[in-house]
Amino acid sequence: MVALRTVVVEDHRHSDLQLSALLDRHAPRVSFLGKYPAQDQSLSEIDSLKPDLVFWDVGGRERQTIPLLKEWNHQASFQLVLTSDEEMETHPSLNQPILECITKPISSYRLFQVLDKASHLYHMHRIRQELTALKSEMSLQYRSKLAIPTMNGMECVKLNQVRFCESADSYSILHLPNKKTLLVSKCLSFLERSLTCRNFVRIHRKYLLNLQFLQTYQKGEGGQVVLEDGTILSVARNRKKELIQAIKLNFGL
Repeated sequence: MVALRTVVVEDHRHSDLQLSALLDRHAPRVSFLGKYPAQDQSLSEIDSLKPDLVFWDVGGRERQTIPLLKEWNHQASFQLVLTSDEEMETHPSLNQPILECITKPISSYRLFQVLDKASHLYHMHRIRQELTALKSEMSLQYRSKLAIPTMNGMECVKLNQVRFCESADSYSILHLPNKKTLLVSKCLSFLERSLTCRNFVRIHRKYLLNLQFLQTYQKGEGGQVVLEDGTILSVARNRKKELIQAIKLNFGL
């Protein structure tokens, strides 16, 4: 279970202590980051903590802290719970969505309900983030071309035509069919970061291999690979395990 990073904004010390004590009882569901007064200077500190959940006391009838909350141009993404000495007939209009409005004194059961709801929404948000990242990665995997920076500008190369990439100091050489080559104004590490999720694997400090052109892997201290056109490339000893794992992953062994 991931503990919700939680902050309390409260000007009344007695209420502050009561809520803090309740939150302590709900550890490890809550990682209590601190208590802050409802003041301008508190807002930047809260932002820097990047909380998941903020309990904000809005005061009595005057709702004196509502204007401050409305003007808060926060950078953090969090769930907001408003607390008040008396029941709110309507929720205040804020830029930040309100998870709950609860009346003090806060019971342990009521706090449990709020934390349960906050935890559920937090995990749903994390799942959406992971799905978005996965979708982005899959999009990269199935993209058929790569825009390559060259000495003269950019060239779009079909990935299924790049047999392997070779390091040439601060540049790289793409090896294409029919012994054609393309000089790229990027180092091999740059290409590795861009191509690792697209069937390419680093086999040596000099080589980045497109597994679709692999014919044979021959054992040795590091070993070597033979491509479909007969090209032989050395495999570094410290890259051998990574290569074998990539072969199994891509070809179902």
